[in-house]
Amino acid sequence: LLLVHGAWSYQRISLAILYSFYKNIVLYMTQFWYVFTNAFSGQSMVESWTLTSYNVFFTVLPPFVLGIFDQYLTANMLNQYPGLYKLGQKRHFFNVTNFWGWAINGFYQSAVIFVATINIFRYGNVLSRGQVADHWSLGVAVYTASILTSLGKAALVSSQWTKFTLIAIPGSIAIWLVLFPIYGSIAHRSGASKEYFGI
Repeated sequence: LLLVHGAWSYQRISLAILYSFYKNIVLYMTQFWYVFTNAFSGQSMVESWTLTSYNVFFTVLPPFVLGIFDQYLTANMLNQYPGLYKLGQKRHFFNVTNFWGWAINGFYQSAVIFVATINIFRYGNVLSRGQVADHWSLGVAVYTASILTSLGKAALVSSQWTKFTLIAIPGSIAIWLVLFPIYGSIAHRSGASKEYFGI
């Protein structure tokens, strides 16, 4: 119980905590970078309900799967080499260095997402029917890239892929691809956020 499930539990909790901080840094730091292009006006590039849905719908499943089902080593390996339990005692999975490593990675990736997206929209912002992409279109692109980056990171740090991992990571992408057009059509019918959806 201690050598196997105790070791798994410590590693899972550490990974779930680090990933939760990371995924929020990736999205919300893009809002920080945006203030340098909007003269610190306080304008958001992502509509408020969509921004809120990030942690509620689109990235909620990976931390649960990482925190419940991930196994960095097999039970036989942990039983055969009981010294591996000391990894937890030595704070190998969760320490200040690991935390800041994940945080800096999130800062860097948010900057890459924002700079790449804003440069793409700077030179290719003409849409079909002669429309021009505005800052809301930029926001949707940045938001989508942030979701894909966060879920991609979850896929990379998962030690073991199970059916739950397949539901959580590709399933979260599917949830975004299905719910956003539905929300857009509801908002269009209600007359709200027409500018946001470019309608």
